[in-house]
Amino acid sequence: LERLTHGKGLFEHKTQTELQAVSFRDTDDRIMTLRELLQRVDGKVPLLLEIKRSSLMDADAVRRFVGRIASLLRNYQGHVALMSFEPSLVLACRQLARTVPRGLISERYKNREYWHFLSSWQRISRRFLLSAPRTRPDFIAYDVRALPAVAPSIARELFKCPLLTWTVRTKAQQKIAEEYCDAMIFEGFLPPSSLPLQRKPVTATRP
Repeated sequence: LERLTHGKGLFEHKTQTELQAVSFRDTDDRIMTLRELLQRVDGKVPLLLEIKRSSLMDADAVRRFVGRIASLLRNYQGHVALMSFEPSLVLACRQLARTVPRGLISERYKNREYWHFLSSWQRISRRFLLSAPRTRPDFIAYDVRALPAVAPSIARELFKCPLLTWTVRTKAQQKIAEEYCDAMIFEGFLPPSSLPLQRKPVTATRP
């Protein structure tokens, strides 16, 4: 919680009531439930939701977690997509939220200390998007600091899978995004509103 909020400790060790009392840094805004977020946005803007897997979640918990998200999104009238670093969550989205576009997030996975809970093979597998044939993502979101990279380029050019990049914070990174990607996830500045997408919007059409 310390990374983005005034709270302390691990998110997964807190109750919903405790989390909703936590405020974000530099603002009085507090953590909302997904239901509250959907009610607040109410289709006014598209939503790109990243979901994460807690270390406490087994396979059954993953399915219950994604199932609850799918239930909340089922009658939502706005544009929304889901994405995750965790292949098991993307696979669950494919199975349980079939009409919601899903994305696979990735990067170089060079920082072994940060990714200490992944084996060497898991880091390689995620870096090169080896779960894609199983998870069937509608789009890829790849670290801008790793671009250009072989795996996302193959997904984009050969398999026509739209490529997003994250997190763009500088003009130099924006140029990389414009050269290699279809859209960017940005922070700390407002890009030109005229920046076009190179391909049509993502829709979930595959089984």
